[in-house]
Amino acid sequence: FFLVSNANVLDYEITIVNRWGEIVFMTNNPNEHWDGRTGGQKCPDGVYFYTLKATVAGEQLKKHGHITLNSKQQ
Repeated sequence: FFLVSNANVLDYEITIVNRWGEIVFMTNNPNEHWDGRTGGQKCPDGVYFYTLKATVAGEQLKKHGHITLNSKQQ
């Protein structure tokens, strides 16, 4: 699961895309999280990229980064 702490969050938006730039998850609800699925199907292993825009305690934030999905058991 990929989620962001939602304490004092307003105007929240997170978008997760695959390496081709296709949106696999998007929400403006800070209580929703990404479970590694899109359209009810598990996403393939690999690197995904996120952008996060939010207002927290009156401060506008823009963050971005990557997430690696790896379904292999260790």
